[in-house]
Amino acid sequence: MDDRLTARENLKIHCMIYGVPRGERRARMDEALAWIGLTAEADQRMRTFSGGMRRRLEVARALLHRPRVLFLDEPTSGLDPQTRRAMWERLHELREREQLTIFLTTHYMEEAENCDRLAIIDHGKLIAEGSPEELKGRAGEERVTLSTADDEKAAKELRTRFAVEPQTTDRGLEFAVSHGEEFLARLGHFPVELRRLSLQKPTLEDAFIALTGHSIRPDEASNRDVLRRMVRTRRRS
Repeated sequence: MDDRLTARENLKIHCMIYGVPRGERRARMDEALAWIGLTAEADQRMRTFSGGMRRRLEVARALLHRPRVLFLDEPTSGLDPQTRRAMWERLHELREREQLTIFLTTHYMEEAENCDRLAIIDHGKLIAEGSPEELKGRAGEERVTLSTADDEKAAKELRTRFAVEPQTTDRGLEFAVSHGEEFLARLGHFPVELRRLSLQKPTLEDAFIALTGHSIRPDEASNRDVLRRMVRTRRRS
């Protein structure tokens, strides 16, 4: 984006560069500005915009010429939850209506959940690829948590009838199973009164940690240290 230009002028230049028909430019720009909630700021210079406003305008600009493939590098970083949700609703709508292919990098697991296929990259290497469900399946077994009228008796029944080894926690009895929903169906005639029952399936975050071995990369911390040293050096100089 050019800080010296207004939001509308930045959009207009994009339309010209990508050959948007002259007769359609105004309507497309107005639609884009309305979608990202910047109609009132359309004629303000970009230098007055916050980081979130800039990001919203960048994504809207990328869609003006109706591309067949859209590359997005962490597009919702710095956006508030409402704007992030509205943006993705629009992108999903475009994907379905115009058969748009979106190639995305993101650190938000809820965004990755909506992808058809995922690739996990760690230290510059591709370590896993597949659908969200396939990757979550590699994160380990599902976990069942239940609370009963007599947890001690329930633990014995679980060992005898289902060959699982429950652990006692402050939430009740917890244990791992391979097919959680099928297991829950088998508890219909459990001899001990069930008071609370829940099933926790592996998440994409669980998959990431299981496949990479960590949730926060050590090199990220070292990079922050380097930046701090650089800032201190510049201040001293």
